Amino acid sequence: MVALVAVSAVAACSDDKPSAPDVLVSQEESARTDAVWAKAAIAAAPEHTAALTVVAAQRAQHADALRAEIDRAVGVYGDGTKPKSATPPVVEPPAPARRRPSPRCVPG
Repeated sequence: MVALVAVSAVAACSDDKPSAPDVLVSQEESARTDAVWAKAAIAAAPEHTAALTVVAAQRAQHADALRAEIDRAVGVYGDGTKPKSATPPVVEPPAPARRRPSPRCVPG
């Protein structure tokens, strides 16, 4: 009898609110943005191409690893299908627009 009351009390107190967005999604977005900006920075600083290429590759790998962890945390049903995720994949952000340097910033 006590167990029945305890189960009823727990069920009555359950929270039906939708879950909050996964905290890893913002980190994935940040990593993808960093990768895009590192690639774009190569045009502005070609002397740093090697380092910026490494940064872009590592941040893209980090974003992919975060997405894999988000997908893993969602889980898989017994029949092998995945549940619909509340955290859709992050799309790669657009490359930054090229700006012309202001006359004050031009060396010379």
